[in-house]
Amino acid sequence: MSVAAVLAKDIRVVIFKVSQMHCENCEKKVKNNMRFEKGVKELSTELKNKTVSITYDAEKTDVKKLQAGFKKFNYEAEFVKETKQDGKKDGKQESKKEDKKVYSLFKEYMMMFILIAFSMCLTFMIGIRGFITVWVGKENYILDYFTVVLFTSTSFLNILYFPLVALINADGLFKEDKKADKK
Repeated sequence: MSVAAVLAKDIRVVIFKVSQMHCENCEKKVKNNMRFEKGVKELSTELKNKTVSITYDAEKTDVKKLQAGFKKFNYEAEFVKETKQDGKKDGKQESKKEDKKVYSLFKEYMMMFILIAFSMCLTFMIGIRGFITVWVGKENYILDYFTVVLFTSTSFLNILYFPLVALINADGLFKEDKKADKK
């Protein structure tokens, strides 16, 4: 059984017209309440047309239950139309979206980690000579800059080694997933 067959679900998109939705606060109210309804996968609103588009798993909920969800916060939802999505195609698209999101968050985390490590090492490099002078208590005991830079760069590389290896491996994994999707 392939991964696509496992992801094949009865995914549907329903569009409701909500006449009470007339401002951004109403739009937020709809989004904040309906996203917790069972089976809801994706939710979008269009304030101009007063419509709400809900992508949901038909195995977990149906149109009537979603309409009842609007009634929980005193809104009336008028059914406009419903379409069925091909589960295999949707599953792959959803998986690709999640992969892109996870990888971009991972890269963002790594960049933040690198900047923090760099700033820590830079602070160390600037302050270590004064600290050693105070700690040893001798004015003539001063480290030369070459020793400080060498020690700091070695520390910086050691701090970054494991996260960089993780980033390289993660990039490779994402590439393997992309190659598998093409086949």
